[in-house]
Amino acid sequence: MDNILQTIRLDFEILNSRITYLDSGASSLTPKPVLDAMNEYYNEYRANIHRGIYAISERATAEYEKSRQKVADFIGSNRVEEIIFTRGATDGLNMLADMLADMLASRLKEGQNIIIPVTEHHSNMLPWRALAHKFNLEIKYIYLKDGVLDEEALINSIDDNTAIVVVGHISNVLGSIHNVKVISDQAHQKGALCIVDGAQAVAHIPVSMKDLGVDAYVFSGHKLYGPTGIGVLWVEYELLKNLTPTRTGGDMVDYVNLETIEYAPIPQRFEAGTPPIAEAIGLTRAIDWVQNIGWDYIQKHEQDLVKYVWEQVSNRTWLKILGGGPEQTRIACFSFIIDNIHTHDIAYLLAKENICVRSGQHCASGIAQVLDIAGSTRATFGVYNTKEEVDILMQALYQIYTKFQ
Repeated sequence: MDNILQTIRLDFEILNSRITYLDSGASSLTPKPVLDAMNEYYNEYRANIHRGIYAISERATAEYEKSRQKVADFIGSNRVEEIIFTRGATDGLNMLADMLADMLASRLKEGQNIIIPVTEHHSNMLPWRALAHKFNLEIKYIYLKDGVLDEEALINSIDDNTAIVVVGHISNVLGSIHNVKVISDQAHQKGALCIVDGAQAVAHIPVSMKDLGVDAYVFSGHKLYGPTGIGVLWVEYELLKNLTPTRTGGDMVDYVNLETIEYAPIPQRFEAGTPPIAEAIGLTRAIDWVQNIGWDYIQKHEQDLVKYVWEQVSNRTWLKILGGGPEQTRIACFSFIIDNIHTHDIAYLLAKENICVRSGQHCASGIAQVLDIAGSTRATFGVYNTKEEVDILMQALYQIYTKFQ
């Protein structure tokens, strides 16, 4: 274990409890600087934002809006106004689908289609299925090739009748990284919108809205070493200007009386009610924490783990990894099956050894359906994980395998 990794692990008190945490794809652990920043808000300037004219409210407002700027810089947004804070990626995708339904109501016609890969998390599938049903649109599902999303088929499926293309930046089951830029360019050539679920990406690879050229991008704080209860919906400004809020209430209006309403400026008009203030502040510190480590180290460390996992799997023919083989570009996300052993049994027996993994279909039932499996067990790694923890996992899996023979 190198010195940087040792220092990183010191920020996670929970790692002192003798657990092997391999479930960062569901929620990453939260480092101490994030907790300290949130506690500072609660202890020193706990107040609501935007309307108070007293000191602690003004400080809270300043920190909250500073968080918006931090996120904008982190994801390469052209304008800070393009950042909308939500309750999470799921909330952001549902909110976006609702707003697009209102905007596109007069334009969508029967016979148009929405393209959805079978690899999508339910959060980036079900809102668009509901939209398709509402307007009687065709759904074009894109399937797998060589164990991963068939990107060539996706690109070739985009036609003049395509209204929306949705895609996850990284599969939460297969770990595969998708070529979002190429997909987005093709969508725009055909006049379609490209919407990306980046929940699995932002903690593992640098992203830039300027470079990707997508129309909308969402992610959650709790997968980026930040708190739960906050997400980010980024929408390109020219599109955002044409969207009408679907959540109304306090703090999203400039003026309202019994007959009329004037919305607040963008993005405040899309953040009805009291927003996740402490969580936004915590997300800022999480981004600072990631940037202090640096993408060079994060990506090298993770790819070292990917290579090491493949080395350990190579002589374990009974352990089958979903997704492409060692040549496939992926993050350190490994979903696997062991013949004749149920995924929940594997996870249960691992849990008895204090090894934390995820089992089931991982809210991506399309993959399980097309592969004709009940589900899989998933180990996902963060920047705090070690090769020693890979060894612990592999030893435990071998014991499970032999137990069932």
